[in-house]
Amino acid sequence: MGVSSSVSLQRVGCCLLAFFLFQCLCVSLTFLYLNQELKQIQKAYSQSSVACLMGDGLVSGPGDALEVLDSVNAPRREDACWQFKTQIQKLTEQILSNRYEQDMSMAVKGEISRFLDYPTLTHTDVRPSSPKVAAHVTGDYKGEFEPTGGRTVRELHGQKIKTWESQRGLAFLYSVEYEAGELIIPRTGLYYIYGQTYFRYREAESDDDSQSGDSYRTSRNKQMVQYIYKKINYPVPILLMKNARTTCWAKDSEYGLYSIYQGGVFELKYRDRIFVTVSNASLIDMDGESSYFGAFLIS
Repeated sequence: MGVSSSVSLQRVGCCLLAFFLFQCLCVSLTFLYLNQELKQIQKAYSQSSVACLMGDGLVSGPGDALEVLDSVNAPRREDACWQFKTQIQKLTEQILSNRYEQDMSMAVKGEISRFLDYPTLTHTDVRPSSPKVAAHVTGDYKGEFEPTGGRTVRELHGQKIKTWESQRGLAFLYSVEYEAGELIIPRTGLYYIYGQTYFRYREAESDDDSQSGDSYRTSRNKQMVQYIYKKINYPVPILLMKNARTTCWAKDSEYGLYSIYQGGVFELKYRDRIFVTVSNASLIDMDGESSYFGAFLIS
């Protein structure tokens, strides 16, 4: 009786041990299986993410993301991959925009924006100014004038001022060329053109008190006219502006001083030329602060 009970207990113990070992084996196999499956899922997800980024490619620059979003259909917008791509793109745009704002001055922005639209400025940014297009040339005492007679006189009123100071003193040239008294326009647009000429009358030694009446008045009554012309491919230059002044100098004065100024807005084309002529070059005083000519781009 006692021996039978002992054998039964041994059998029960063996069964429990076998069951426990079986459970451990099942748990181990399950763990290994799940671990393998998790690795495969991670690998598949990683490959999917890379494929998501590489499949259609990121857009080329800021601002393009919205255009691409508008071009896709509604189901694709709801796709997780597409949403992930757009979020990455927007984050990249924001980082680049912030870096761009911090590191680059407005002057450098202006130069780069002439060639690139990237990075795009936000609506709060001030658009960089365009490169300067302006010129101011001043009188030169060594100046030359178009001689009277010949074909030029038939085409123009007055004598052309052929020499201005374009480099020294108050004179400057920004993107504008200067040649033989003419300013050469580098870009089509609206320009403000201006000019002033300084007239100085000196009485000649032969003008003495013997002159009287009409002869005296004629010698001192001078009409001074300033013209500003535009020259294009058309053979005859086009008159843009003119201004005139008639003066009568006092008999006892050593000299008389007058100036004529005019200015206006005109549309000029690429490579147009503008220049100044005067009715009587012998009366011109080519002082740099008094006789000058220039133009600058408005829009």
